[in-house]
Amino acid sequence: MFTILLVDDDPVMRLLVDSMLQHVTDDQYEMVYVQRCSDALNHVNSRCFDLILLDNRLSRTVTAQATVPMFRRSAFQSPIAIISSDVSADYLSHPSILGVSHIVDKSQLCDFIRKQIVLAGLVSYEAAE
Repeated sequence: MFTILLVDDDPVMRLLVDSMLQHVTDDQYEMVYVQRCSDALNHVNSRCFDLILLDNRLSRTVTAQATVPMFRRSAFQSPIAIISSDVSADYLSHPSILGVSHIVDKSQLCDFIRKQIVLAGLVSYEAAE
């Protein structure tokens, strides 16, 4: 079972990520979706996830520069992928700048999720196609 926490203020992203996961994993996943960082922190302080997908902008003023440090202080350290429709900001140029595992352009999110499922050993690369 692949466990994922999606933190994004756009509820459409929940539907998209859920659809991507269904397609790739044959329902071998659990996704928790929240829109606010405070709700997400409650989850990450109570359990570990295989992957956290964290939207770069949870509002006009709150970016990953502010939210990632809060996640890094959580009880459980799960891999974090910052997702954004615009990865041109300097702080998004390399994961090490923010201290995250991945930075993913939302246009590449399906491929990224597919690779993470394969790396987790839930499906073979051929089955994930």
